[in-house]
Amino acid sequence: RQMCIRDSCVTPPPVKLKRSVVLDMSYEFPCGCLPIPAAGPLPEYAGCFFERSTITGDWGGARTDLARRGLTTGLWLTHVTQGLLSGGVPSALAGGQGDWATLARGTFVLDVDTERAGLWRGGRFFFRGQGRVGEALLERAGSLVNSVAVAPLPDPDIDILAVASLFYRQWLTGQFSVHVGLLDMLDRDLNAFAWGDGAENFLNFSLTVSQMYTFVMPPTPLGAKVTYLPTGDPKDIAIKLTVASHSDMATLAEAPEGVFAHGEVGFGYTLGGLPGRHKVGATYGWNPAYEKLDRKFPHLLPGTLDPEKAGTWSVDYNWWQYVDTYAGTERKGWGPFFRFGASDGNPNPYQLSLSGGIGGDAPWRRQDGFGVGGFWTKVSDASATRLLDDEYGFEAFYRIGVTPWLHVTFDIQAVNSALPEAATPSLIGIRTRWRF
Repeated sequence: RQMCIRDSCVTPPPVKLKRSVVLDMSYEFPCGCLPIPAAGPLPEYAGCFFERSTITGDWGGARTDLARRGLTTGLWLTHVTQGLLSGGVPSALAGGQGDWATLARGTFVLDVDTERAGLWRGGRFFFRGQGRVGEALLERAGSLVNSVAVAPLPDPDIDILAVASLFYRQWLTGQFSVHVGLLDMLDRDLNAFAWGDGAENFLNFSLTVSQMYTFVMPPTPLGAKVTYLPTGDPKDIAIKLTVASHSDMATLAEAPEGVFAHGEVGFGYTLGGLPGRHKVGATYGWNPAYEKLDRKFPHLLPGTLDPEKAGTWSVDYNWWQYVDTYAGTERKGWGPFFRFGASDGNPNPYQLSLSGGIGGDAPWRRQDGFGVGGFWTKVSDASATRLLDDEYGFEAFYRIGVTPWLHVTFDIQAVNSALPEAATPSLIGIRTRWRF
């Protein structure tokens, strides 16, 4: 760690910790499986105020010492203000919502590594809690898909405290791991340039995740995930299977309802020495209560969606490719991305979806990031969704890394809404993300 003395950084001597005995959970399998991986590198908190990773820093060395003992904490605040420049749904039909809306979301993370805690190797307890206040321009913009991915949690229209994830993960060997608990499915469709919960990259949900997922998979289901890495390297081949409840358990208020199963295979490769990845997946969901779609699409007119069966399937594809990486970094650069998804169209209202563009870290200023992308979602032509059109749109953003702990993003979107009564909304927004 570093200490600031008269505007200069000096490195104090390392802190000596008492040795502890760690239970080795690796087993000798006849197949010759790889050993359980050791704990990853420690996070870096120290440094001068404008150069360190968080506002509060290393807490006089206590934060790094806690991390060495297995306990890592994090606190983030994301604030979004978005305005409607033109189009959308008249305010009288949007519950009186105005042309501007703002929301803030706080995220707290508690991460325990069992090896560093002196217990056993390969274990991890993880908790992420979130709270949100304010509102998104969902009704006023009139789009089927939320234009602010920060909002869903699980209901985009109310102030809420929620458990975004609470799980235990155990590596059984260097190739097999198991997650059990409340899973965070917002991280389900990883892409180097377009993914996540709207805090860093694209804001529109259509560009952060396959729309085939959003109907079948709630943000925080109760379930289990098994991961198999044939070579032990997650950047090579990764096979994952998730089985979980269809109910969103984020508020711990709902009983598990329905079930879904999702399997995926990811293939890493290099092209001209630059990394890329393909991922294909398939999902089946079953829930006799799919008719409760007003909870998923509260801004739609009653009767707009009227599903006729309890089971649904979908397939998806995800790809990204670096065209440039920067010296000394393996995962810092920019390139194109693409997603495709298809479903049976009933009860899933999304039958086809496409999205793609370019994004990543700005080559002219590597603390910054950018993205330009477009999307198209074909709404099912089943009688259940006969009142809706297809939805397509465009988004561009530029993220300024003011400091490592403060990012400011400027965003613009244009969406041709699936709602026939909505004129094409044009949206601008500004997002700030603070790390404490």
